[in-house]
Amino acid sequence: MTRKPLLINTHEFIKQSLEIHGKIRASQILAIQDSLYASADADEVSYTLSGDQSYRGKPSLKLDLAGQVTLCCQRCLGEMRYPLVSSTWFEVVADESVIPELDEDDEMDYIVASTQFDVGALVEEELLLSLPLAPKHEEGACTGDLSIMTGQKQNPFKVLEGLKAS
Repeated sequence: MTRKPLLINTHEFIKQSLEIHGKIRASQILAIQDSLYASADADEVSYTLSGDQSYRGKPSLKLDLAGQVTLCCQRCLGEMRYPLVSSTWFEVVADESVIPELDEDDEMDYIVASTQFDVGALVEEELLLSLPLAPKHEEGACTGDLSIMTGQKQNPFKVLEGLKAS
């Protein structure tokens, strides 16, 4: 399913201190499809984008994400609920040449100003960056088939016994 772009003029959005609220289904984001558990189809993430000034007094956008996503644990391949809470500031600059060199201490991200800025693309990118690279349950909390994880084979007679009982 293709997402309809939600476009804003970044300068006007910030100048008028506007806000956009919305929800996005995790299952609609192609980049995270492989990380989602099968039951994640209904998972939604709420977002709020607001135009404001950064702590440096520069025109900025603030993106807040909140929700819960059902991921596939890389240890046990079982279902793993992952709480997602993120808040990111983006300083809006005239062009890429104004973006300072990467500084480890700088917590600011940058966006180039645009009259056709795609809010949905920003939300999807931040959601992707907010997820763990290799999601895993806490140590000892795995619920899936641990024989897969440890490489131990199940006794074939126990498997047949289980099939016979059902």
